[in-house]
Amino acid sequence: MKQLTTSRRKFHERGRDESFDGELQKLQLVLNNIKDVFVEVKKNEEKLLDTLAEVYDYLHRLDRRKLHQDMEDICDRIKCSAHNLLPKLCFDESYKEENHRGGIISHLS
Repeated sequence: MKQLTTSRRKFHERGRDESFDGELQKLQLVLNNIKDVFVEVKKNEEKLLDTLAEVYDYLHRLDRRKLHQDMEDICDRIKCSAHNLLPKLCFDESYKEENHRGGIISHLS
């Protein structure tokens, strides 16, 4: 990302072909989008790991009552976190373009 930004700046200083700058801008958009996907995946991974740590704690302490009480919620959270590990944002073209034009992300969980 840094090299791309540096190259675009140098490209502008040298007054090169505008069409190539458009290609560099397109590349920067794609790189920003994939960076966003990685950030979202990391956030979802952390949620899943937190839930699994909670289950581990219940099992480690043999807290049958608490585990039974929270079982449905825990199962739902595990399913949801696992499902969200690959965010839908990486396939949503409208999100990608709007987000990198300074728009507000309204559908992040």
